[in-house]
Amino acid sequence: MLKEDKKMIQRVAKYSASAKARRKDRVIILDGVHVVREMLLCYSSDYVQSLYVTKEALLSQEVTSIVSRISSQKVIRVSLHTMKKMAPTVTPQGILAVCTALPAPVYAAEEFVLILEDVQDPLNVGAMIRSGVSLGVQMVGLTKKCADVWSPRALRASQGAHFYTKIITEIEMEDFAAKFAGKVIGTVVDEKSQSLYDADLTGSVAITMGNEGAGITQSTQDLCDESIFIPLRGKFESLNVANACAIVCAEKFRQDISH
Repeated sequence: MLKEDKKMIQRVAKYSASAKARRKDRVIILDGVHVVREMLLCYSSDYVQSLYVTKEALLSQEVTSIVSRISSQKVIRVSLHTMKKMAPTVTPQGILAVCTALPAPVYAAEEFVLILEDVQDPLNVGAMIRSGVSLGVQMVGLTKKCADVWSPRALRASQGAHFYTKIITEIEMEDFAAKFAGKVIGTVVDEKSQSLYDADLTGSVAITMGNEGAGITQSTQDLCDESIFIPLRGKFESLNVANACAIVCAEKFRQDISH
């Protein structure tokens, strides 16, 4: 186990704060026990470039189990003060990994796809991946204007769900719609949409969720085979996009297992 040094602290802190720096060096930051553990369950420990742990975190059997899987030359013990400087969160869990960016997957006719169009909040992105994957999503596609799907905030919000699905960034909706063999369904609140609970979501479906404020763009609506809305009571016309995503994916899952 190695000891901390100043240049190392500065470099990792920069990765935590800057998407540009992460993309330049092709790395991702995994912050927290659960996220690191899930990555190691799905991918080789060779992807870990360096692992930072505090003395306090090493009291946890779960953390020591993770450390035992990593080469000792890659493990650096740091103080809690240093960890707070490096980590992207205010209250870090005492374990943080710098990993080589995972290889980009290729679309291969998955039957349950979740498309995020211009979703801006990384916490929403992470939450949508988590609920989608938990309910059977096999691929998540994100348009160019979405928040960074591999940001530490998105990764932590998904609690490791990133590693259990295909994630394809900067997709072009027109290209995707032309290639996708199933139905492309948009979530749109207007008079042309049908209730989520009247729609047939069985089989090959791509659920499209839009921007938090503007929803799905008109050009994407025009590409959709159908549009749906979630019936609501009271004065509210819409839900937070992450909550809406969970409801739609849950109905798709329910229909598939009942079919």
